[in-house]
Parts: sequence; structure tokens; C-alpha cells
Amino acid sequence: LDNRFHGDTTSLRSDLSWNGKLGDGNKLETKAGVFKSGTDRGMAAQGRNAAGTQVLDRVNSGEEHEDGVTWTGKYTAALLPEHAMAVGWDASRSLRNQHDRQDETAAAGYTALDFDNRFDATVESLAVYARDEWDVRPGWSVYLGARWETIGTRADDGAGGDVSARVSVLIPVAQTLWKIPGTKGDQLRFALTRTFKAPQLGQIVARRYYNAFNTAVTPDFAGNPHLEPELALGLDAAFEHYWTDGAMVSLSATARNIDKLIGTATVLEGERYVSRPFNRGSAQVRSLELEAKFPLKALVK
Repeated sequence: LDNRFHGDTTSLRSDLSWNGKLGDGNKLETKAGVFKSGTDRGMAAQGRNAAGTQVLDRVNSGEEHEDGVTWTGKYTAALLPEHAMAVGWDASRSLRNQHDRQDETAAAGYTALDFDNRFDATVESLAVYARDEWDVRPGWSVYLGARWETIGTRADDGAGGDVSARVSVLIPVAQTLWKIPGTKGDQLRFALTRTFKAPQLGQIVARRYYNAFNTAVTPDFAGNPHLEPELALGLDAAFEHYWTDGAMVSLSATARNIDKLIGTATVLEGERYVSRPFNRGSAQVRSLELEAKFPLKALVK
């Protein structure tokens, strides 16, 4: 199989932020962003059998375009002594369009795969939260509140219809920070987290990538418009040690239980093997991270 590929990708991203004080200790922080990307690609392939006879002549071309907007904000108000009420939001929307064409000539005994397909998909998310940032005593602060988040997806199903899904969850927010007395700023952090992870746009678009030599280990690839977001419940802990100016060592650990884990599986559909992403159950993740940074002058004069 003789393949020749080409591709060109262009992307643009821009953010605008504004931070301001509104009097009496109140603050507003907000940021809006836009992004746009496009890809033009093509492939030409000629396949020969063991005798050297050409049995396949394939020309494939396609365009992909993705556009999106984001908007985040946080408003903090000092309502009570040692307390600051914070409310905020995080919204985004992404749209992807794809157009794929393939012209193929195959010899007798081989199946030609010709198509001219268009697909599009959308992912929308919105999160709003409110929390009380409480300075319990000097050096010890606690964040308590709630976060409501929703993610919606819509994609072509590849058969002229649409598949839409929306998942919402109310998430408790619980974090604490303790600055250890008598140190240069050493501190401990703990947090209970519950998070969403939306599928990528490319995973839910129903378009199919055809492999010229299709086997169980070299399958076609197709998206899955029925994918749902992953949902994780976790615990984070971190210790940060500051031992001289500009020098820090931190040790952090996380534990996560993930539901609706997104993985891939290869299945036989008709006469061809296809690899697709699926929500494949649950998983547990544990991680340990060590970070150190310091100026060289801390060790060498």
C-alpha cells in the first residue's frame, strides 16, 4: 500500500479579561474567549496484491472546522467579618463541522468505498457556584459551598438523525488551607472534588476513518454520538514547603473514583472491524506528584 498524505491546520485564539473593585471589598473578575480552527487534509493511496498488480486506487479529502466561545466570572462580596461570599460561572460552547469525500476504484474481488459525508457536533457546558470563603483563624481558611454543572452534547448519528444528551449534577465544594505556624509559609491543602469531563468533539462525531487493510489490530475508527461525560469523585491533599526565598518543594496526592469511564473497543460490524469510544464502566485513579523548584543561588554562590 503506497500512501501520500497532506494536511494544513490553522488556529486562532483570543482572550479578554477584566478585573475590578466595586467598593467595600467587593470584586468582580471575568474573562471571555473565542477560538477557531480549520484543517484541510487529503490522502492518495494505491494498493497492490502479492503479485504486484494494482487492485486499489483511492483519493480521500476532507475539511474540519471547529469554533468555540468561553466565558468565566467570579464576584466576591465581603458580607461578614472573616467571611467572603463568592459566586461565579463557567460557560462554553464548541461546534465542529466535518466534510469527508472518498473516490475509490477497486479490482474484482475487492470492495470500493465511495462516500461524500457531512457531520457536525456541539458540546455545551455551564457551571455556576456559590461558596463561603471563611478565615476561621489566622492561617486557616475553609471554603464551603456548592457547584451546579450541566453538559449537553448533540451529534449526527451518521444515518440522517441527531443524538442529544444532557447530564446535570449538583456538586458540594469543600476545601481547606492551613498555613503552618512558625514556618516560611509552609501549608497544607485538602479538597473534596466532584468533576465532569466531557467527551471531545472528535469522539462524538459519527464519521468513520476507513483503514485500507482492515483487521482486528488495524480497524477502522468511528466516533460515538451516544457518549456521555465522565463523572469523578475525588480527594486531593498537598503539602508545600518553602525553605528559602524562591525555593519550594511540594508533595501532592489525589484519589479518584470515575463513573462512565470513556474507553475504546474494537467490534466486528458486518465484514469490517471498527474501533469506537464507549462508556465502559468505572475506574479508580491514584496519583502522587513531587515538585521542586529553586534558584541555583540557593545551592551555589
